Amino acid sequence: MPTIISLPIEPPINTSLSVGDMVFYVSGSNGPTIELGVVVSIGNSNINVSYDPSVVAAPVLNDFIFFSKNKTIETRGVKGYYASIKFKNYSKEEVKLFSVSAEISESSK
Repeated sequence: MPTIISLPIEPPINTSLSVGDMVFYVSGSNGPTIELGVVVSIGNSNINVSYDPSVVAAPVLNDFIFFSKNKTIETRGVKGYYASIKFKNYSKEEVKLFSVSAEISESSK
């Protein structure tokens, strides 16, 4: 059963962190990397993460916490806040355009 945990983070929080990113942590200086869960909200000095306490233990004080972006969203399609497209027809005959489509994902903020 998923639970929400609030992780205190010293400001400023990394500006590329966004809801939906995966959170990991490492205990000690050479412990294994542990997948905690998914960011559900971001505050000024904390992040809220959905995780399953029956599967993974919560991080403790001085554990190293980091995040990873969703590779599918962050590596496909047009990214950004706007796009400019120009169609040119070099034919001397009439040409009809039946369809135009795009796969667009908002880039990190």
